[in-house]
Amino acid sequence: MELPTRSKNDRLTSAGAHRQLRQDLRAKLCDRELTAVFFYCFDHRTRLLPFIFADVRMVPCGARQVTGTLLDAGFAAVRMVLQQWSPNVRPSRVRLKGRAPDLLLFSAMSLHSQSMYDLIADACTIPPDLRPLVLCGGPKAIYQPADLFHVHGRPEVSSDAACMGEDFILLDLLDRLAHRLGDRRNLRQAFLELRDLGDLADVPGLMYLEASDDCSRLVNTGPQRLSTDLDQLPMPQDAYGHIEPPHSRKELAPHPMPLHSVARKAPIASLTLTQGCRFACGYCPIPAYNQRTYRRKSGLRIAEEMQSLASIGLRALFGTDDNFFDNRNGAAEILETVARFRRDRRGDPSVVWRWGTETTLFDAHRNLDLMQLARESGMQAVWFGIEDLTASLINKGQSAEKTTIVFQSLLDKGIMPMPMMMHSDKQPLLSRGDLRGLLNQIHFLRRAGAGGLSLTMITPAVGTKWFEKPYHDGIVFKTVGDVVVEDRHFDGTHVVASADAKPWRRQLNLLAGYLMFYNPIQMLAGLARRRRWHLVGMDLLLQLVGMAGLTATAGEWLRWAFKLAWGGWTTAPAPPQSSLAIVWPAKQTQPNS
Repeated sequence: MELPTRSKNDRLTSAGAHRQLRQDLRAKLCDRELTAVFFYCFDHRTRLLPFIFADVRMVPCGARQVTGTLLDAGFAAVRMVLQQWSPNVRPSRVRLKGRAPDLLLFSAMSLHSQSMYDLIADACTIPPDLRPLVLCGGPKAIYQPADLFHVHGRPEVSSDAACMGEDFILLDLLDRLAHRLGDRRNLRQAFLELRDLGDLADVPGLMYLEASDDCSRLVNTGPQRLSTDLDQLPMPQDAYGHIEPPHSRKELAPHPMPLHSVARKAPIASLTLTQGCRFACGYCPIPAYNQRTYRRKSGLRIAEEMQSLASIGLRALFGTDDNFFDNRNGAAEILETVARFRRDRRGDPSVVWRWGTETTLFDAHRNLDLMQLARESGMQAVWFGIEDLTASLINKGQSAEKTTIVFQSLLDKGIMPMPMMMHSDKQPLLSRGDLRGLLNQIHFLRRAGAGGLSLTMITPAVGTKWFEKPYHDGIVFKTVGDVVVEDRHFDGTHVVASADAKPWRRQLNLLAGYLMFYNPIQMLAGLARRRRWHLVGMDLLLQLVGMAGLTATAGEWLRWAFKLAWGGWTTAPAPPQSSLAIVWPAKQTQPNS
């Protein structure tokens, strides 16, 4: 089911609210040296195509954003632990400024749920009177917050609260807690006192255990309010100086990673440019999460962020847009401003960067006249959510004809097109005389000029319109062979839901699709086909990375196909449900679904 939304006139915060809360907190915390450790949870078993390599070469945007917000809000010390690099650090063993932190933050995608559960369990071994405040965030907390309490049926393993959205929720909560902080109270004690008094009910975006003897019910304070002005968010570069260095120990290192080392370990930097998409695809949770709003940063702010990142060696940038060209006027303003910013500072190494982003083929097609500006701004790649060239799976205005036009226009400007495709039960592997077949479409895309390929199986995703129906249809697997299907298997690369009597064929189809795109023949063909030298280099690199990723991934996919073929499967009887009742406080009106 999609996330609920607030009423139309109550979806955004007041202008400047994010910055004002940070300023207020700085003033309130000036006499308290509060510390925080942020864990970005990561399950190394998910390192498969199309995510492998990039997943450990980029600092996640959300982790960096929360770290920067806490620093700007007056926290004396913050450490960002990325489990990609430091997987063994334990919350019960971390120390900052010679003592346990005041705040433990865990963030995870649903794929990495098990890692978050393990961290919560470890934090709960700390005696209650010494325990830091434990808060969870990220997509897992947004779409499945109830899973973070009474983990695996164990009441003693629970986070204190889940923040179901952006970091404004965290700021709002900390502002409430700061009023109750005295010389003898820590953050968790202040939280429990306010919870018991019912004074957290009007902090939108929270879920926590109701104050009772058995703590058997959860309080949901309703959907978040979204930050209005993205320009007011903290600049990104400060957080990079607070990253835990890579190691295998359980304790924190004495010092964070030197700033000059970050670019070597994570050469790709993510940044937020725009948020929102007007399409309402059934498999996508983005429109509901953004409550049907569209927000963006100004072109000048984006140019300044790009310059700040490039100045510390981070010159490969990725915009975490939902659909960059969704709003033509906004996209034009950004591209014009960033391009002019680079021209005015020609010769300055801090404006030498290359960047890419995501959009739809339909929106790129209607904005082809902006592509020269895009190239002048430093754009070098665009990822397209095409899904299916015949629009049989979902119709977003895509077609083979538009694909050819858009790809050729981008290549003429020196921008690499990067399609993202989905495979479904209804799509054959091959077809005659048309583009219905998976391999037919992949061959077409490569010939049209695609540099990279992201190919996934259509999979039930939490927070989407299409999540419950496959369960009700009885096609979602509960076990495959001797393996219990976990959250990590819902990655789009494992077939976990299929009406095909032989679902192993779907798994092998994914492998065949990647083999058609990434292979030595395509690598040589790409070198001969590209007209610009930098595109030749990009194509070669993408093919080498793709073939290496395919080598690392094929074994897992073949094992999964074997289990489907010979081990059989059982299906889940119903969508996952919380074992705990969820209540809405009296101060909160239940929103629209």
